Order: sequence, then C-alpha cells, then structure tokens
Amino acid sequence: MLQSGAAGDCADRNMKSVHFLISPNCNLRCKYCYQLEGIPQEPSALDYHSQSRTKATAAVIDSFAEFCHKNSVEEVVVFGGEPLFYPDLFQHLVESLYARVTGIEVGAFTNGTLITEEIMRLFERLPISVLLSLDGGRERHDRMRGGFDRISRWFDRLAGLQRVRVAVQAGEVVGLYDNVSFIWSLGLRDVYVNVLESYGWYAPSDVLQFEQEYERIIQGMLSGQGEIRCALALHEMLKQSVQRHECGITGEGLACDWHGLLYPCHKAMEIGPQLAIGDIYKGLDEDLSRKIRALISEKAYGSPDAAKFPLVSFCPISTYQKHGHFGGEWNKEFCELINRKAKLVSKYHYEIEEYQGRKNKRASPVLELGAKAVHPRFAS
Repeated sequence: MLQSGAAGDCADRNMKSVHFLISPNCNLRCKYCYQLEGIPQEPSALDYHSQSRTKATAAVIDSFAEFCHKNSVEEVVVFGGEPLFYPDLFQHLVESLYARVTGIEVGAFTNGTLITEEIMRLFERLPISVLLSLDGGRERHDRMRGGFDRISRWFDRLAGLQRVRVAVQAGEVVGLYDNVSFIWSLGLRDVYVNVLESYGWYAPSDVLQFEQEYERIIQGMLSGQGEIRCALALHEMLKQSVQRHECGITGEGLACDWHGLLYPCHKAMEIGPQLAIGDIYKGLDEDLSRKIRALISEKAYGSPDAAKFPLVSFCPISTYQKHGHFGGEWNKEFCELINRKAKLVSKYHYEIEEYQGRKNKRASPVLELGAKAVHPRFAS
C-alpha cells in the first residue's frame, strides 16, 4: 500500500471506504518496505510491534462484515502485510463481505507470490479489484523484492481479469521506463509509479534521472503502450483552482486492524493504538476522530514544509516515525520527485487532455508527441 504522494491521491476516500488489515505478516522482506520490522501484538502490550503470527480471527472478520453492513460501507480494501499470507482468512473475508453488504466493492493489495489456483479462481469468480506490486522484469523485481517466478505463472490470467492495476515502486530510478514498459507488454496496462517515502532512500542525483525516466513513461502512455495512473491523477489535480494538502488521516480515511480497532488511515496503526478512533463493536468516536485529524492536520500541513511544497501531501505517519512528532521536516528528495512529476504532467497537459478525450470515446490513444505548450501553472 504505497502512495505516490501527490495531493488528491487520497482525497476521494471517505467513510464509505475502509481499509482492512488481516495481518501485518508478510512472506517477503522488500528492501524499501515502509512497515516496521516487528510484528504487532495485543493493543495493550508495551511493544505493539513485537509478536509474529498475529492475524484476525474469523470472529473479527464476521464482526467487520457486520460493521460494513450497518454503516453502508461501499468499498473495502484488503491489505497487510500480505493479505494472502493467510489465504483461508482472505477468502472468508471476501466472501463474507459480498454475502452481507449489498453493492460492496472489494480490492486487494498483494505481492502476488502467494496466489494459488484456489485464490486465482476466487479472483475470477468474484469482482475483486487487485493492486499487484510488481517492479518490472525478473532482474529488477528480484533485486528489490524477490519471487518473480512465483508471480509470472499468473500473468496471463491476471491480465485477463481487466481488474488488475500494478504498483511499481521507484526503488531504483535508472531503467524505470524499461520496467514499466515491460509490465505494459504483459497486458497489465494500468500502472502507478510510486515514489518511496523513506528518508534517505534517494540521492540528489536521482532527481534528474527520475525526471528523464518519468517523461519517457508519459510518452509511452501517450503513444498507446499503457496507462500511467499517477500522471492522470496529477493531471486532474492540476486543473483545480486550489490545491489542498490532504490524505486519509486528515480527511475522512478509515482503517481497521486485525483486532477490530478503527484508525484514521491504514498507516496510523503503525504508531499504535493511541491513534485508534473507535472499534467495529462500539463504532467510531466522532469527537476523538475530529480531534486527532485536526491535530495532525495542523502539525503536518501547517508546517513550513507544507508551504514550501504545495503540490505534495507527504505522509504524516512517515514524518512521525522519522522525527517523533507530526511537524517534522519532510523528505526533500521525495517532495522534489513529486514536483518533477507535476511539472512533466503540466508539460504534456494538452496531449493528456487529448488522450483522455480519445479514451473516453473508446478510440485509439495514439498521439503525435511534441512539446506544444506548457501548462500556464508552470509557464514561468
């Protein structure tokens, strides 16, 4: 569950959408994973991130499905850890939600390495949206994550679902276009490129290289190779007259952990239960929710860095983990990479408008590229 960091990426989430964490356990140890190395245990424990094999029970899942029914939840995003780490619980959760909640939409974030024939048939039988973490070809993916050959056997069937998007983590910026192009060639044509939030991950020299690679990716989209979803989201955001710093934790995000505790976003539970704002049994504490969200919004998005980077919504939880408070200094390389994304989207503003128009008409998105003009926002 990795965000691109552009304002607007999370702004469309509301209380009708809930993230559910089956377990914090994962079978991989990705080099850039933002989650803590320890594994959460009971909320009352001194160290909330210390015990392995923690997971939701069938009873918690049943109660969560009932919570979603009572509160008319429209979307549930299942994540982890790795949500397929406990495949029986994943299947029970998904089937319970579709059985109990009318009109529910279910999505799953997965690294794909634990897909089995039974899980694939579940994906094919139910309208589950899948966000697959894949960093490119075998060499790149195995260097950063591992397990490429365990995913590749499912590529054709995943592409055939037409409900699969791919999240590419920009862990290495050199060759980023080639790896996105490889994913498009598999028939997985809907891709996000996520900039890593980890402090110190990028060197200043990565900024220019990323800009060059991302421009090639935009050009690839415009020439019909595939879609780059984060660029389209930025394109829509830049058309707004006012940009706002906003994400789920300061807006209307909601997430549920394996115990049934509710949090203002899916990453808030990494800090621990002091950020819990209710549970699935008693419901949401509206006053506490407003208080926590307002506090974080004031500290994180009222900071000097928020004024310095108006197009970026940097994660307040990442800031807290680095500095011990929400008002700390933002990751400068991350912010600069997001700015480069925005400038490139601005550069190709008119081409992207044409692309969107052709897409809406179900025509070919192939365009003749050329720097026609710069979006007025960046004309200076």
